[in-house]
Amino acid sequence: MKKSLLALAVLGAFTGVASAQSSLTIYGKVDQAFGHKAGANISTWSDSGARSRLGFKGSEDLGGGLKANFVLEHSLNPDEGTANALFWHGQSWVGLSHSTYGSLGVGRQYTAAFSLIQDTIDPFNGGGYAELRSMLLVNDDTGVGTKAGLTEVRYNNSLRYDYSGYGINAALSLGERKNDGVTFTNKETDRPLSAAVNYTMGALFVGAGVENAEGDGNYLVTLGAKYNMGFATVSAGYSTGTIDNAGTAAADVNGWLIGARVPFGKADLKVGYASSKIDGAESMGKLAIGVDYNLSKRTKVYADYARYSGNAVDTVEQKNAFLVGIQTNF
Repeated sequence: MKKSLLALAVLGAFTGVASAQSSLTIYGKVDQAFGHKAGANISTWSDSGARSRLGFKGSEDLGGGLKANFVLEHSLNPDEGTANALFWHGQSWVGLSHSTYGSLGVGRQYTAAFSLIQDTIDPFNGGGYAELRSMLLVNDDTGVGTKAGLTEVRYNNSLRYDYSGYGINAALSLGERKNDGVTFTNKETDRPLSAAVNYTMGALFVGAGVENAEGDGNYLVTLGAKYNMGFATVSAGYSTGTIDNAGTAAADVNGWLIGARVPFGKADLKVGYASSKIDGAESMGKLAIGVDYNLSKRTKVYADYARYSGNAVDTVEQKNAFLVGIQTNF
């Protein structure tokens, strides 16, 4: 009996060590809303643009401060039960991290400038028809305009290095060099690159990033900041760069946003304005307001409204967008 108890104790000890050395987390988000998209003729049920997803992430402790890590994220459309055309649309990467020297990932990953700045300063968290970050990126996603689309949110076939310490987060993303079968001296075969750094000191957050989107002669510099005033968190961002798609005449571009998120008990009021412009071509403004009501730490109901202006939407009959929906995270 004593030997059996001793064996069970030893087995339990080894099991504890094994579980401490590795971890697996299943997580996700399901978002469903009824709304009307600017430029559309009908109101429909759909994912709000918050990207419903199912994710798996894990790590294994290799000893000496070294870990192996992976992330797999699948995007889906809960209104129809269909999958995104790209199955692991969110992220799909594997890599190594060290407690002192930072981390390196290989695969489909968020760009440095997006995750460290652009996504962070949007008071709407980049989700829904009222999101403002696409305006900052001169990359509107309403269907009412034909914005430049200067930046990429993710790079395929990429390397990404991250370092964090002393309140500083820095990252560098490198995409795979394009080969169009012509020559590597052609600018369309350049390697896409995104670099960013942010710094948090108490209630203040500031960041800066630069990227040559798609490596085809376009580039964008982004600056961003947030400040938690207690009763509200205010944010602002500015971007400037050049678009030179497919050898066309280069044009200067810029975008900016201001916004705030104000808590009221279980509710969060969101408000902001953003603008983007391509010199000699399009300009667009976007006013957005919304409210989240938190039913729990993981589930909320929300309502968002946005109004577009500028010559990019002058000929569009429907310049308004709205959403009413529910989102749960797990």
